Amino acid sequence: MLQSQTVISVRGTFLALIQDVELFVTDDVIENDWVALQRWMAVY
Repeated sequence: MLQSQTVISVRGTFLALIQDVELFVTDDVIENDWVALQRWMAVY
């Protein structure tokens, strides 16, 4: 129960972070979001 709530919280925080980051990047960078996402997850 607690674990699933944590996952939802982390997911919500991550989605908010991505939205904030996208405010500062260009269209070319947004096209590479999947690659950036994979790198971020690997580091995280």
